[in-house]
Amino acid sequence: MRFQPTMREARFARLLREARERAQLTQREVAEATGLARTLISELEHARCPVRLVHVRPLAAGLAKDDAERRALLACADPRAEGRQWGRLPPDTGAERRQRAAATLLRWQAEARAQREREAAILDAYRAGVKWREIVERYGIPKTTLYELLAERGVAVRRRKRDPRRRGGSPGPPRTTEAPDGSGLEPHGQGQDGNHDRDYL
Repeated sequence: MRFQPTMREARFARLLREARERAQLTQREVAEATGLARTLISELEHARCPVRLVHVRPLAAGLAKDDAERRALLACADPRAEGRQWGRLPPDTGAERRQRAAATLLRWQAEARAQREREAAILDAYRAGVKWREIVERYGIPKTTLYELLAERGVAVRRRKRDPRRRGGSPGPPRTTEAPDGSGLEPHGQGQDGNHDRDYL
């Protein structure tokens, strides 16, 4: 059954999207900073799931520009879902809470900037021809993460050139060497009688 959003979910979706874009953060960066799933951030921004207090609190703490916006975000949480489980909201402490929220946002932005710079360095190394084994060792990432990043940024994956002489490929021209008597060329590894001659391997 498709989720039917109420005015509560619609309002939270708009507030969350505006706050995230104002902070110049992507959905993935907000998800990593809060420990929430990126898909959940997307669902919340499109009003496709209930607004739960356990999800609203970390988002409001880092993205709200002031106490009024923080209270507006928190007010969107559905009290029927988790109001009793998580208890009453803590009282607003004014300037101290604003300072913590500002510090949280600055930390998120710094971490996001560092992550973007790291990803750019990984992509530059790959484009420069650095082997994937060296990249995963240098940056401490799994191979799957590297290829997910390449796919996300639209970078073509390098393919190993296939040796036509390997099994399954077209055989290359026979290797030749000069005959011992100087009479001409003969296939590499064979003598004049056509038998295998190890002296030419």
